[in-house]
Amino acid sequence: MCAVKAIVNTIDNKVSAIEECRITRKNNDVEESLDLRVHTSVITIEGTPFTLFTIKDIADEKRRFALERIFFHDILNTAGALDGLISLLPDSEGTDLVEIEDTLPKVSSQLISEILAQRQLLSAESGALVPEIKTLSLNIILNAAGVLYTGHDVAKEKRISVTLLEKDIEFQSDKTLLVRSVGNLIKNALEASKPGEEVKLSAEVSEKEIYIHVWNYSVMPENVQLQMFQRSFSTKASKGRGIGTYSVKLLVEQYLKGKITFVSNEEQRTIFTITLNRI
Repeated sequence: MCAVKAIVNTIDNKVSAIEECRITRKNNDVEESLDLRVHTSVITIEGTPFTLFTIKDIADEKRRFALERIFFHDILNTAGALDGLISLLPDSEGTDLVEIEDTLPKVSSQLISEILAQRQLLSAESGALVPEIKTLSLNIILNAAGVLYTGHDVAKEKRISVTLLEKDIEFQSDKTLLVRSVGNLIKNALEASKPGEEVKLSAEVSEKEIYIHVWNYSVMPENVQLQMFQRSFSTKASKGRGIGTYSVKLLVEQYLKGKITFVSNEEQRTIFTITLNRI
């Protein structure tokens, strides 16, 4: 529609027009989004007016901009969690104080990890990113993601429950990028939840794969589901705040070689699942 709009504007008003659009195409069940800038102008050839129509691929430009926004989005989330915990200290005592003192170093460590991860993402733009793949404990990943929003405003009057595996397993992945991805799903679930509701984090494993689930009670409208992983889509009034799910898809599918899927219906409610190779 953006291309048609530009052409019609040029024909009707005899002026140049520039529009940006995103076209999603599917090839063998694989979706790909094309970011394009279209430009139309009037040219005259031997006295006859024509509309000149050009298309430019701006995927790299959009991608760089999106990665910058991912960084600020995530680092502010982590800093907010740290600030929330610190604000609880003066009024805490006993076991609550012990829990906060135990959580603070984990969140501050995550803040540093976010900054290091951004350096990695900038390297990716130059084609030099190599994820830091190490042997990880799945239960440690679940715990690290589960405490990320403890004390954060987005979790006020809501609960985050983490179900660990009875028998922990080890697998190969990048801890910073994975915790960031799961954390974004938790934050999105908290934002979609009402006071008193619960967000559930759990995992299951098969012989070859690991499944990390983030559940919340809300059900997304169909139009929201259809646009869920688009780069700048947001259900919020503030433009540009819907980067969370796009960032998860970017990090999981491009850098962690996994897959992100979701279901949202009255029976199952909303469940986002990150699937990773176990071996």
